[in-house]
Amino acid sequence: MSDTTSLPDPVRKTSAAAIVIAALCIIVVAGLIFHGIKVRDLNAQITESGAQAAQAKSDTSALQSQLESSKVNVAQLQKQLGDAKTASGALQLQLNEAKAGATNTEAQLTAAKAEVAQLQKQLDDAKVLSDQLRTQADQATAESAQVQRQLEAAHSTTAQIQAKLDDANASIKDLQARLDDAQMQIAQLQRAKKR
Repeated sequence: MSDTTSLPDPVRKTSAAAIVIAALCIIVVAGLIFHGIKVRDLNAQITESGAQAAQAKSDTSALQSQLESSKVNVAQLQKQLGDAKTASGALQLQLNEAKAGATNTEAQLTAAKAEVAQLQKQLDDAKVLSDQLRTQADQATAESAQVQRQLEAAHSTTAQIQAKLDDANASIKDLQARLDDAQMQIAQLQRAKKR
């Protein structure tokens, strides 16, 4: 009969061991594939972590090599399983570090956006102030031109008044001379009467 119950105990134990080893291989393969997928997904999400991504790819390549080696040499499965656990821990550590790096980068990006928004507001305020100052400068220029015209008109008026004043002074001097002559004549007539 070909039933396994008719097999000797060593054969059954060997088959059970082979099944256990195969199950361990499947677990290791599943674990390695799971961590490999997590690493690939992380690399797609945080492209700026180039160095960490390269290290993760290197670790994944090393794990794949270990997996192929475990298929060839089942006797070294326990050692490879330990190596896989160590590598898995390293990948988890790298995953945590990458997440922390991504969080830090996101915070820096948010801060940079806030700073850019603040600078943009300052630029807009500066443009508004510049426009206001330009308008005030234009108004001041127009007012200055108007004052200049008024000053020139005042100078012209002053020149006219000065000319009239000079004419008036000349008339006053002439009248004063006539008055002096008249007073002299009156004095002479008064002296003549007294004689």
